[in-house]
Amino acid sequence: MARSKTAQSSAGHRSFHRLAREDSGFTLVEVLVALTLFMIVSAASIWWLVETMKLTNSIRDRVAGASLATQELEKIRAERNSGQELDSGTTTVSLHDMTFSVQALLNPANTASCATGQSRQVTVVVTWPTSSTGIKLTSELAC
Repeated sequence: MARSKTAQSSAGHRSFHRLAREDSGFTLVEVLVALTLFMIVSAASIWWLVETMKLTNSIRDRVAGASLATQELEKIRAERNSGQELDSGTTTVSLHDMTFSVQALLNPANTASCATGQSRQVTVVVTWPTSSTGIKLTSELAC
C-alpha cells in the first residue's frame, strides 16, 4: 500500500531534522575544550623548547670552559718541556659572546725552586659570569 503524500513528506521532514541535528557541527563547549587542550599542549611545548635552549647554552659554555682549561694546561706542559719559565696568572678569552677568565696556579710557585725528581702542582681554573662553579683541572708536572 502506498503512503499518502503527507505521510511521505512528514517522514522525510523528520529524517531531515535528525540529520540536521546530528551534522550541525561543534558545540561551543567542544570548541572551548579543544582550544584549552591546544593551549596547554602549546604552552608545554614552548616551555620545553626554551628550557632546552637554556640547557644547550649552558652545556656549550661548560664545554668551552673545559677546552680552555685543557689548552692552558697543555701550554704550561709545553713551556716546561721547552725549558721556559712557566707562565702563570690570569687571562681572559671571549667566545660565543661570553668572557672566560683562565687562571693558572702553580705550587710551588713559578719563582720557587723545584729540584729534579720533585713535582709541581698546576691548577687551572676557568670561570665565566653565568657559571657558579666553573671548571677546575689539576695536574702534576715533574721538575
